[in-house]
Parts: sequence; structure tokens; C-alpha cells
Amino acid sequence: MKRHPASLSFVATCTLPLVLASAACGDSKFTDSEVPSAATEDAGAAAPVAESDAATARPDAEVINSAPPGCDGTKLPTQDPCVVDDGLGVFVSIALGPPAGDGTKARPVNTIQKGIDLAKPNKKRVYVCAETFTENLVLADGVSLFGYFDCKNAWTVVPAKRAHVDGKTVGAPVIKAASIASKVRIEGFDVVAPAGSAAAKNSIALLASSATLDIVDSSLKAGAAANGANGTPGVQLSNGASLNGDSHQGASFCSPAANQNVCRVLAFGGSGGTNTCVGASGFAGLPGGHGGYGGKYTRSGSVISQVEAREAGEGGTLGVAGGDGPPGAAGGNGASSQAGTFDSNGFTPGNGGAGANGAPGFGGAGGSGRAVTLAETNTDGVWFGASGTGGGAGGCPGLAGTAGTGGGASVAVVSWLSTLALTKTTVVAGVGGAVGAGTFGSAPTLGGNFGPVVVVCFECPAGKGGKGGESGVSGHGAPGPSIGVAFKGTAPQIDAATKTTVATAQLAQPIQTSGSKVIPASGAGIAQALYAIP
Repeated sequence: MKRHPASLSFVATCTLPLVLASAACGDSKFTDSEVPSAATEDAGAAAPVAESDAATARPDAEVINSAPPGCDGTKLPTQDPCVVDDGLGVFVSIALGPPAGDGTKARPVNTIQKGIDLAKPNKKRVYVCAETFTENLVLADGVSLFGYFDCKNAWTVVPAKRAHVDGKTVGAPVIKAASIASKVRIEGFDVVAPAGSAAAKNSIALLASSATLDIVDSSLKAGAAANGANGTPGVQLSNGASLNGDSHQGASFCSPAANQNVCRVLAFGGSGGTNTCVGASGFAGLPGGHGGYGGKYTRSGSVISQVEAREAGEGGTLGVAGGDGPPGAAGGNGASSQAGTFDSNGFTPGNGGAGANGAPGFGGAGGSGRAVTLAETNTDGVWFGASGTGGGAGGCPGLAGTAGTGGGASVAVVSWLSTLALTKTTVVAGVGGAVGAGTFGSAPTLGGNFGPVVVVCFECPAGKGGKGGESGVSGHGAPGPSIGVAFKGTAPQIDAATKTTVATAQLAQPIQTSGSKVIPASGAGIAQALYAIP
């Protein structure tokens, strides 16, 4: 096909800059503008197609040498009605197609996909009545589709008529063309993709992957994409009832001696606190250490002798009060998404990164057992030192919430490593999906206190439990794009009669702060008539 240096006209909500992949559109909902001519665009821009080419017969690889006598089977139906024949095409009509149609003009099949499947072995054309169909199509190599037939009037070509195809499966491309080596022509169709949903956010009319396609005298319209969802806050945990450490047993077991610091019976140390956090399982604070017991001594006259050494509190040091437990480690932060991604299967929304939970706080060390001095005893016999108290349990961690999810894409055409020509075709993209916001996560709790000290004993107190670790933030999603034609690889050929409309770009989710926590901003939305996929 000849290519002429004709200027390329495009309608969009903004004037496309020379760098196609970076510009976002203005504030108006639907406005028109132009793409710079091919003479001024860089190599990534779309190459123009002369309007005269649209009416030129293009040899179809699918045409079989079974045309009626005297009929040139390479002609288009608009050029010679003789090609509208059972030997060259498979016929499709809902109104005229019997349940067991065979694809002939007299007995058409009733879905376009059935027509494609019947045409595939011999690469015939598919002649479609200008009716409304609800289905998703998978094209076949070399099988072209023509949709401007008045099937109730002897399958007459009426260029003003079009077959209308509404996508049936939400989120899936209405037309998918993959690995099409022999050029396929689609002429006389209105293709409408349904709006996205929470489960399938995208709305894409045509997806071409490693395909060669000509789209002529048609319209390709994407619906509104679905919005991303805000993240769910992290579960707020609360401390259990046995958070604090127990007292030592000095008051209960020690005889009234000087200052009640020595006992006539063995006094065990207080138990450490435990913290089974309430709200979610698996996040208990670490237990506090038990208190050490006092040493065993004997007094005989003016001499006191150690029989058994006193004990350090669990996690502590002999002769020293128990230390406080360290706080739990903070969870890592999730990033906010800057954009979704295109590939040969379409578009994947840009979801935010998930933050991590904090770690439980550590328990406080148990208090040390106390020694016995001669001055504190008043009779001969066995004496025991006061025990240490139990340490407080660690606090509950903060739990991360879920990340915000990305908005879906509204894209009329995705061309992935394909050769695509658009001639006298209307291209419409709906609004991209709004971004879902991320979350800060829940707050950690404080650790427990040490057990009460009821004697004069500087080394008997235990440590407090450490605070739970802070949760990480979970990031924002990215807004979905509104794009007429998104392409990777070869830029599409677009003639001056093809017009494209896109919606206003969705806003970015801004940076958010809470105390020392920060959720970064997401990327901004894209609204472009023609977009070069990075």
C-alpha cells in the first residue's frame, strides 16, 4: 500500500506533545485537538495513511479461488457485489440464522465467532448482517470481517449500515487478535466494550498482539474503567488481661523480720506477664521474665552463712533490677504505585505495595533475688532472701492495612508489537479508573508493668514490657489511563479522517502523613489520544 506524507489529524482532550508517552490532558471532559503532522513528529509517532487508500482493493490472503465465474475474488464488497458469495465468505445473521445454520447465505450462522471459526480453515471472509451482537471475538489469521450488509435485502452492501458488537465478558477485549500474520481487515463495525467492574476493571475494545490489522469505516469505543479500591485499615489489637508481671512472694511468706526483707520459708519469684493480644491470633507480646528467688542462709550465733546462692531474674542480671523489654521491630513500608502496566494481554492496574506488620514487644526481665545479711536476722536458723518480681509482657504490634489498588484502563485499542492501520474510524476512550488510597496501619500497644514490690529491695523490681513495633504503611494504587490507541513497537497508521476522543485524566493520590508515617504520592493519570507504551 502506498503511503503519502499526508498530515495526521487526531481528536483528543489535549494537543498531543512530541513525546507521546508523557502528556496528560486538560480539564474539559471531551474536547478536540490535533496530532502534529508526520513531518514534525519523531520516529515513535503514527505514520499517516492517504484517504485514497481506503477505497483501494487490498488483496486478501484469505480469498480462495472459488469466486463465481467472471468475478475478481480480491475485490471488496463495496467494489463489486459479486464477491458476496458462498464460495468466498461465511454469512452471519441473528434474524436469518437457523439454530443449525451452515454459514451460507441461505442458512447463516447466528454468531460472528461461529462465522470466524467456519471461515478459518480456508481463510474465507465473514459477511455479517448489520445487526446487534453481544459477544467477544477472537480473530483468525487471514479471516477478514465485513459488517455493512442488509441481510433482509439479499445481502446488499449498505455502506451507511454497520454491525454492532457489544462485548459480553466484562474486562476482556471485545476483539482479540493474536499472532495474525496474514492481514485481517475489519470494515463496517461498531465495537463497544462494557464498563469495567470491581473484579475486572478494564474496558478495552480491541487488543492486537503480533497481528496485522486494517480497521476501516468502523468505531471502537471503550467504556468507563472501574475505580481502584481503598485499602482496608489494619486490625487494632488490644492487650490481654494478664499483661503485668506478678509480685514477689515476700509479703506472703516472710516473717516479720527487720523490714520484711528476709523470710523463714523459700519465696519464689513472681511470674512474668503474658499478653495474648485480642483482635487477631498469632501476634502475642513476648512474655516477661520470672523473678529470681532469694538465696538460702543459716545463722548460728553471730555468723550467717550462704547455703544456696540467690538467683537472677529471667533475662536479668544478678543483684540488679530487671531491665525493660525493647520495643518490637517496625514493619517495612510499601510503595505507592506510579502507573499500571501494558503487555500482550492488555493492562494490569498499578496496585500499591503492602506494608509489613510490626513485631511484638519484648518482655521485661525478671527482678533479682535478694541476699540476707546478719543484721536482718534475729534468731538462729534458716533464712531466705526476698524474691524478685515478674517482668511485664511485651505489647502488641501494629498491623499493616492493605494497599490501595489501581484503577482500570479505558483504552479503545491496544496494539502490542503489531502492524495496525485505522482508516475513517472513530476511536473513543472512557474515563480511567480512579486510584485507591493506601493505609497507615494500626497502632501498637504498650507493654505490661512489672509486679509490685512490697519489700525494701532495690534489686527485686523487674522490667516493664516493651512497646509493640509500629506497622509499615501500605501504598496508594495508581489511577487508570484513558487512551485512544496505546501501542508498543510499530506506530499505527492513522488517516486524517480518523478521530479520537478521550476523557479527562484521573488525579494522583497525594502524599499523606500521620505522625512519623508517610504514604508517598501515587503517579498521575494519563489521558492521551495516542500513547507509546514505554
